[in-house]
Order: sequence, then C-alpha cells, then structure tokens
Amino acid sequence: MLIFFFALSFNAMSQDIKVVFCGKSKGKISLADTSCTLAEFQNKGSIVKFEMSMVDTGYMFFESSNSERLSRGQINLIKKAKIGKQIYFEEIKLRLPDSTIIEIDPLIFIKE
Repeated sequence: MLIFFFALSFNAMSQDIKVVFCGKSKGKISLADTSCTLAEFQNKGSIVKFEMSMVDTGYMFFESSNSERLSRGQINLIKKAKIGKQIYFEEIKLRLPDSTIIEIDPLIFIKE
C-alpha cells in the first residue's frame, strides 16, 4: 500500500512542474530559437535529457540531448523541418534537488 501512495505523490508532483523552451510552452519555433534552452519554469530542478521528434514524408525522426540545450542533431532537425511541421519535445527528464529524476509532459511547437 505504501508503494501505491508514493506513485500517486510522484505523478501529482511531476504534473505541477512546467517546462518552457525560449520562454514558451507551445507555439512557433524557428531557426532563431536554436540558441534557446529548455528550462523548468519554477526553478524546482534542472533538465538532464530530452528527445525531439518530427514526422516528415511518412517517417519519424528523433534526436536527443543530454542537457537543457539543443544538440547539433536537434538543430539540424529544426533546419530541415518544413514550415507548418510539428516538432515535439518529449521524454523531458528533470532532476529535482533531492536527485530524483522525473519525466515532464511533452511540448509541441510548429516550425515557422
């Protein structure tokens, strides 16, 4: 029973934490945004990893980063994306002050 309670507390906590990219949690993304970082809005932790994905011509493309910054592969993904394509920031891992790592809800942007 204790494990069940802990799982509920863990999920409730991760849903209270918000992440932003270039100060936005949704909207448009462009090449000008490639110097921005992924940040936790309330300063409750730090981003340690995230995936970026996009669907184009029937294929799904993935690139990952092991920090709050875009990797070269992710920047190239944004460069190659056609205007209007959705770009997903997924599997966002946040390290809390107690060293616990939690996953944050994905962000969706549209290439402009």
